[in-house]
Amino acid sequence: AVDCRTGRKVWETPNPRKSTMSHSSVMPMKENGKKIYVYAAIGGLCGIAADGPGRGTVVWETSEFAPSVVAPSPIIMNDGYIFMTAGYGAGSSLLKTDVRNGSVRLIRLYRPSEGLASEQQTPIYINGYLYGIQPKDAGGLRNQFVVTAALNPEKIVISSGKNERFGLGPYIFADGKFFILNDDGEM
Repeated sequence: AVDCRTGRKVWETPNPRKSTMSHSSVMPMKENGKKIYVYAAIGGLCGIAADGPGRGTVVWETSEFAPSVVAPSPIIMNDGYIFMTAGYGAGSSLLKTDVRNGSVRLIRLYRPSEGLASEQQTPIYINGYLYGIQPKDAGGLRNQFVVTAALNPEKIVISSGKNERFGLGPYIFADGKFFILNDDGEM
């Protein structure tokens, strides 16, 4: 953590596992009433205490989902659920925080072999559903916009179909609509 006014380092998290940086962004989460920063490094996911006397310390970490390339950010959902995905055949994983005797650990609920995955963009979580664009290695669903139930991301509920493919598909959700670009920059 850095003080933006002074540039001074406020705290630093130890890295004994020697995980390396990914393209993923750090995402905030509340767990057990405390703020945690969740990061998907090359080597696994970690939760870092964001405030209080232990800020900067590792609250939990796991190598249950540790692909060699990570661009999407962790998707923080209700009740401690975290969805994580990556491209290049990594697939996705649904994880959940588990609090016991004051300590927190992350458990993998399952890692689907099929279902929602994303090579570059972070899927969007809205009202219990995940929306995203399948990577190029997703077989018949490659480059299609898909929807899954958030707690069952291995089952595709809806897809854009074989005639509507978007490549890496940068997209946003605004004004009740998805705005998606294909690889040629067409919306």
